[in-house]
Amino acid sequence: MNTNDWPYSAAGDSSPKREHFPRYMDTAGENPRGVHATLLLTGQKDFTQSSLNATAFDSYCPHSRS
Repeated sequence: MNTNDWPYSAAGDSSPKREHFPRYMDTAGENPRGVHATLLLTGQKDFTQSSLNATAFDSYCPHSRS
């Protein structure tokens, strides 16, 4: 996935670890679009056209985790 978000959750467990980088590398934290994408896509494997459309247009807007 790509939400123009920070790299620390983009690849799940394989993502770079935030503590391995200086704080100035990310001063804004994770944006809500990344949180939302993670919530919707984690564990999903068998999308149908209908479920993919529903996921793409899901209107929930979580708060940032940072």
